[in-house]
Amino acid sequence: MQLIRQLRNANLLLEEKVKERTKKLNEQNKLLEEISNTDSLTSVANRRFLDLFLSIECKRLSRNTSSLSLIMCDIDHFKIFNDIYGHQAGDECLKKVAVALLSLARRGTDCVARYGGEEFIIVLPDTKIELAVHVAETARKAVENLCIPHEKPAKDKIVTMSFGVASISSEDRNYIDPSILISKADDALYMAKEAGRNRVIESKII
Repeated sequence: MQLIRQLRNANLLLEEKVKERTKKLNEQNKLLEEISNTDSLTSVANRRFLDLFLSIECKRLSRNTSSLSLIMCDIDHFKIFNDIYGHQAGDECLKKVAVALLSLARRGTDCVARYGGEEFIIVLPDTKIELAVHVAETARKAVENLCIPHEKPAKDKIVTMSFGVASISSEDRNYIDPSILISKADDALYMAKEAGRNRVIESKII
C-alpha cells in the first residue's frame, strides 16, 4: 500500500514538472515568435510580419464588405540627419518616431511596421480613406510635436515626416492585392515629397 502511494506521489510530481516545463517552453516559443516578428531597433512590426499581415487582411477583405487602408510614411531628410548628428542620434530618432506612430494605432487590429530604413507603414483594417487621412495627419503633427532638432528644414528646424495614403474597398475586387496597395501609397508619398514634404497626400486605387 505504501509503495502504491509513493508511486502515485512520484507520478504527480512528474506531471507537475512536465506541466511547468511545457509552460516554460510555450513562453519561450511565444517570445521567439514575437522577436522574429519585431524590428529589433524600433520594436514595431518588421517587414516579415507586415507582409503576412497584409496578405491575411487582403484575403479577409475579399470575403467581406469593408475597406483596408495603408499609410506609408518617411522621415524627411533623414540621410542628412544622420550625416549631421550621427547614426546613434539617427537610431534614437527612429525609436521616438516609432513610438509616436504606435500611439495612434489604438485598435488591436491596426499594425505599425518598419518598412525599411526611415520608412514606416501603418495598416488600418476596416478603415475608409477619409479616416486614414485623418490618422496620417494626426501622425504628422505627433512627429512635429516631438521637436527633434534638425538643421536641414529651413522653416521649422525640426524632424518632420511625409505621408502617402491609399485604400481598397471590398468593391475593388480586381485590385485587392498587397502590392497594389503599397504601390499606390508609395505614389502618394512620392507626391507628398515633391510637393514640399511634411504633408499628407492620398492616392486613389482606381
